[in-house]
Amino acid sequence: FVDTYHLFHCIYPEAPKTLNFIASMVLDYVQYWKDENKAKKEERLPNTQEKLERYWRYNALDCYYTLLSGLAILQAMTKIGWARENYNVEFRSQVGPALAMSMRGFKWDQSRKLYYESVLTEEHFRHLHELKTMVDDEEFNPNSPPQVASLIYDVLGARPLKKRGKNANKLKRSTDEKVLRIIATQHPLIGLFIQKIWDTKKPANNISKYIRCNDLNGRFMYQMNAAGTKFGRYASTNHQFWCGTNIQNIPKKMRDMLVADDGYVLVEMDYSQSDAKFVAYECEDAKYIATMESGKDTHAIHGEFFFGFKYEEIVEGHKVGADWVDHPVLGVRQNTKRIVHGSNFQMAGFTLYITMGHEAVVAAATTMKKVNAAGQPPHLWTIEELVAFCDEQLERFHELYMGLRPWFKSSAQECARNGNRSTCAFGRHHLFFGNVLEDNQIQRELSSFFGQGGTAGNINRSLNHIYYRTDLEQRGLLLLTQSHDSIVFLNPKDKLEMIDEVLTIMQESVTIKGRSMFVPVDVAVGLTWGKGMMPYKKGVSYEDIVEHEREYAKKFQLN
Repeated sequence: FVDTYHLFHCIYPEAPKTLNFIASMVLDYVQYWKDENKAKKEERLPNTQEKLERYWRYNALDCYYTLLSGLAILQAMTKIGWARENYNVEFRSQVGPALAMSMRGFKWDQSRKLYYESVLTEEHFRHLHELKTMVDDEEFNPNSPPQVASLIYDVLGARPLKKRGKNANKLKRSTDEKVLRIIATQHPLIGLFIQKIWDTKKPANNISKYIRCNDLNGRFMYQMNAAGTKFGRYASTNHQFWCGTNIQNIPKKMRDMLVADDGYVLVEMDYSQSDAKFVAYECEDAKYIATMESGKDTHAIHGEFFFGFKYEEIVEGHKVGADWVDHPVLGVRQNTKRIVHGSNFQMAGFTLYITMGHEAVVAAATTMKKVNAAGQPPHLWTIEELVAFCDEQLERFHELYMGLRPWFKSSAQECARNGNRSTCAFGRHHLFFGNVLEDNQIQRELSSFFGQGGTAGNINRSLNHIYYRTDLEQRGLLLLTQSHDSIVFLNPKDKLEMIDEVLTIMQESVTIKGRSMFVPVDVAVGLTWGKGMMPYKKGVSYEDIVEHEREYAKKFQLN
């Protein structure tokens, strides 16, 4: 009845949640026990008396420290009202909708799974052949960190990054993707090799993670965790029944492997431009609020501001999926979203450059017809010039909405006055570590808390309302997953009117600093998750959905 994991997360959401860390934080007397030998990993139970007693002792210590830690945190919780408020929402979410989603899983279309395995296998070996040709070595293994490090740092001459902390003067020959994103900016040729390594590895990784993971009775399984993120969004991991994996990271192009159960349709309800709307109302910038309440595509509004294309042109291009609008690297709408996100969350120019990626920044500057002091086009610019371009775009957005920067400052001051604690929409509280008035990283975390925490609070409110306060599940609705800003569920095919009931719940209004607002929801329905779904309109029939699926399924029949 006392959940140590969730109790601790509701007080210290940024701290590790392993049992040994929790025990070391809340107990006066604790001896580290996690290095004691339980048994060999491959053994179910030890096979000698000595090992068995050690195994029993290890498990007894786990129980002992869980009990003591739980009681200690519970005692502290009686004095921390705001943490109890967090716990009331989080624990109800975990034992209600999160558990229900975790135990249902998603129906897996086996023929589509085989289709993607074939496509990704071909893609992997094609890139692997090209990579081996580039390095002129048939034995090169992109999955070997030593070989990749030798190629990047020894052959191509990349400069290693300095380590942080006590080893700050040492160089780090890391092959981690986040580090290589920075290394790739040192020279176009280095970036070309790094990109080819990723192009080779990712198809194979997708096969391993999302195709060959164990299923359960033909279902793709996953675990939903209400304490898996700092600001309240659900996280996803592999299932506790030794199968499945994280459903939230499935590439969008592969989601159509997952389909509706017989007698149901799939429904996805996605909060539209949610984080930005919460930021607009929190910072109380009248112009920003007016933009978000205009009823228009705000990404197209901001795209017109940054790139000079007419609003109508961007909207029309988005409807037909034109590359100049929606391409993940070159599209003006996609790059607009990245700039706005960076501005809302106080990114510096270099961080935005890394987040967008070199090619996207060059594409954005090229589309804006920028040249440097020497009259050169963006693809010839130095990294410093591209970072300066990113700084310029962030500054332009802050000049458009003058209320953002004063709000960044005032929210940090208020957080400091409140003992480093802030509260976002729907009453989620967050305790920040460090000097919130001086530390820029903490201030960026704080500004993102209001956008991401507001969205997470809205999603959790909706899920708990559906699960606990309505009879929708008793009438056949089945919650499946929460992914990013959306909720996915199964709806009985003969009760499509229930979709409108869920929409009403999700679009319930909230009051922020005296202003009432709601976040609009985009609704899609279909028999296949992802691109196989069609926009939902009131009055749509099951026959309409079946016909749409029939047309979409031709993609797989042709292949």
